[in-house]
Amino acid sequence: MKHTRKTYRLTLSALFAALCCVMTMMVQIPIPTAGYIHFGDVFVLLSGWLLGFPGVIAAGIGSMFADLFTGYASYAPITFVDKAATALVAWLVYALLKKIFPRKWAFVGLILSAILGELVMAAGYIGYEWMLYGFGKAILNLVPYLIKGGISVALACLLYPVTKRIMRRMGIESNYSTFPKAR
Repeated sequence: MKHTRKTYRLTLSALFAALCCVMTMMVQIPIPTAGYIHFGDVFVLLSGWLLGFPGVIAAGIGSMFADLFTGYASYAPITFVDKAATALVAWLVYALLKKIFPRKWAFVGLILSAILGELVMAAGYIGYEWMLYGFGKAILNLVPYLIKGGISVALACLLYPVTKRIMRRMGIESNYSTFPKAR
């Protein structure tokens, strides 16, 4: 059976969308006004870093489905956009910093890109909640979003080298231009 680059892209994108969804649904700690703290953002960041643009779409879709499955359907549209933007910012900033800094500083670039991605996430949700509930109620969620973001940054940065090594051992490079050739 021939495996094409498209098959690898689709499979990995579906896998990361499922991981984003499941990890968002597994542990949910409610926050004061609306929403919840979860570990789905770890895989949102990983999907952006490891898969590039397909990972951006996977992050948005997986996180959106988690909202639909857990009864937060009113958040599904903003979740799709916000999580895709989080993965996009993390991916682009990391790719840029990897080119600027030498290899020994790559982990610093990883951390900076994750922090910027999670700040985009917090800003997106605060803006959406500001429109829904008003500024006072929305700003109450800033600290929980930043805590969730900080935990996600730490876990994603720790899991990135492990996940990349696993993918490499399976013969899957995270850069699609170096995927295995069809046999």
